[in-house]
Parts: sequence; C-alpha cells; structure tokens
Amino acid sequence: MGHVFLDEIANVPLSQQAKLLRVLETGEYEVLGSSQTQHAQVRFICATNADLKTLIENDQFREDLYYRINTIEFRIPPLTERKEDIVPLAEHFIDRLSQKYGKPNISLSECAHSPLNQYHWPGNIRELSHLMERAVLLCVGTQIKGSDLPLTPSESLASTNLGDTKKLPQITIEEAEKRLIRQALDATEQNIPKAAKLLGLGKSSLYRRLEKYGDL
Repeated sequence: MGHVFLDEIANVPLSQQAKLLRVLETGEYEVLGSSQTQHAQVRFICATNADLKTLIENDQFREDLYYRINTIEFRIPPLTERKEDIVPLAEHFIDRLSQKYGKPNISLSECAHSPLNQYHWPGNIRELSHLMERAVLLCVGTQIKGSDLPLTPSESLASTNLGDTKKLPQITIEEAEKRLIRQALDATEQNIPKAAKLLGLGKSSLYRRLEKYGDL
C-alpha cells in the first residue's frame, strides 16, 4: 500500500471533487488519455488551512467528500499555541538556510528569543521560514539578533506598512543576493567556480546572476 498526500484539499475545484470521491470509494481511476480502468490501493492523507464545514455550507466543498476523507482528523495547533516550538523551528530554518546561502555558523542570539515568542504568527510556519531566510540573507556576522527581526507583538509582518522606514531594513532580496555574490567573489579573489561553490550554486547559475546584475 502506498500513500498519497493532498495538500490544501479545499482548493480542489468542485468539478474534480466528484472524481476524487470516486477514486476514494472504489480505488479505480483512468490515466489521462487512456480508457483503461486501473486500480490503486493507497492511503490518502489530506491537509488544509480552510474551514471545510463553512465551505460545505457555502456549497464550495462536497459534504460526501468531507465525510469520506474525515476518517481520522489531526489538528496541528498554530504557532501561537505552541510557543515552545518557535525557537527550535527558527534554529532549524537558520541551519538549513545558512548552508543554502553559503553562510555557515550563523546562530540565533538569546536576545532574539523574546520577540519571536511574543509575536502572534498569523502566517505560521511559512512566515517563520520566510523571516529566517531574510534574516540569514541580511545577517552581518554570525548571530541573528532581536534587532534583526522586524517583529512587534501586536503587528503582522505581512501587513507591515512598507512606507514606514523605521520598521523594515531598506534592502530588497535582490540587493541581498547581490551582496552575497560580491562577498563570495571577494572571498575567492574573483574566482567564479569557487564563488559558485561557496554560494551553493552551479557555475552556470552564477554566470546567469552576474549577467543579470551587471552593476556588481
């Protein structure tokens, strides 16, 4: 028996939900372009951030499909309900992203724990991941401090007023990437193959970026 994971099942169009229900109930399906019926024995695992019962009331999700997939339900609490996971998750993202961008040995300072724990994380894991990616890209030195994180306890990062120059560093992701490339080239004495390896890129990928950023 195999497993099929369907992420954001609430986004499946109504026209496709009937077909999905048939597969779930009979295990039968046809490959696109073929009229031959095949059989699959798989365990379906579904996920969604949507309120399926509300969607059913609004005729946006089939009630029979809901009861078919709702055999066992697991609710994953948002980050605001599991504060103890925030810092370990942030450190996990930092470890992974620092390797991705060729900036090893970056760590999270203790002074950054408080703003992370006090923030309400409307975007949950995705928002935390994006915040850590930004922090790694902009980090100067080996530690990410609380002042490097544009967070306030009562304010969503997604809704921060971009016109307020006191809240966000005045640098784009593109400029951050250009800085990293310049640093890698300086560290390798303009040796492009070595710089590409330092950045975790292929040589051709770095050449494309150098062509893109002609003002490096």
